[in-house]
Amino acid sequence: MIEVFKTNVREPIFAYILVDQIHQRFADHKANFDLEDCDRILRVKCTTGPVQSSGLIALLQESGFKAEILPDEIIPIGGFSRDWTSQPQWTGCLQR
Repeated sequence: MIEVFKTNVREPIFAYILVDQIHQRFADHKANFDLEDCDRILRVKCTTGPVQSSGLIALLQESGFKAEILPDEIIPIGGFSRDWTSQPQWTGCLQR
């Protein structure tokens, strides 16, 4: 299972330290940061079951950082958020 967190970690050195702490405290978890993302993403995968979200949030808090679970967001195929069902249908667009 994978969980994605929004964090306030800005510096790579702190991200490296936190990942190391996560790997030490949660041996079955693999973590990485994406500090280029506007939400400064922490992704965590657990190889044996559910991600220990509350424990991870507490670990970041102990180090002076904030983390919150990002909700799953369903993005339509093609990445469009507009409802195209009400648009006129293109029929015969290739007619001569």
